[in-house]
Amino acid sequence: MGWQSEMEAVQEAVVSEFADDELIVVFPVDDRWTPVEVPGVFDAESTLTLIGDAGDVTYSSQGPVLGLRDSDHQAKRGDEVEVRGRRYRAVDVRPDGQGMSVMVLEAV
Repeated sequence: MGWQSEMEAVQEAVVSEFADDELIVVFPVDDRWTPVEVPGVFDAESTLTLIGDAGDVTYSSQGPVLGLRDSDHQAKRGDEVEVRGRRYRAVDVRPDGQGMSVMVLEAV
């Protein structure tokens, strides 16, 4: 097995184990009229930011994120998703370089 097939096996295991029970509906930014259903991992990401030269001020935030395999959907900033009956918009997309991306979401 090569590197790529190993990574695909890891991605499949992650999605199989942690994906929401229901498929996620994605409304692509470039074609809102053609939604796609994909498996995804919906979570609340926590971020800690240190401010100042000494890092003496910290800022913590938490918000919704969605992890997707790039082979299921090429996530773009501005895509909208429906998860657990709520609609969100991707304000950032963070590809991991190994075939998965995390969409940073805000409620619409």
